[in-house]
Amino acid sequence: MILTDTAFGSIEFLHGIRKLKYHAIVGVRIDRKLVDGRILRRLHKRGQQGKVCGFKVSPYAVLVLSQR
Repeated sequence: MILTDTAFGSIEFLHGIRKLKYHAIVGVRIDRKLVDGRILRRLHKRGQQGKVCGFKVSPYAVLVLSQR
C-alpha cells in the first residue's frame, strides 16, 4: 500500500504503481473528470464516491473525505 499526496496523482504514476502490483491512496486534483462526465469538484457530500476516467485499467474509485 502506498500513500501519497496530490503531487503524485498523475495517471502515469498510478499506472506505475499498479504495474508493480501495489495499491495506492492518493490525493486527487478537484478538476479531475469522472467517468460519468462530472468533475470531482461536484461531489459535495462527505462519503460520496465516483470513478476517475483516463486510466487504461478499470477506473480508480475516489471517495470524498473532506469539504472546503
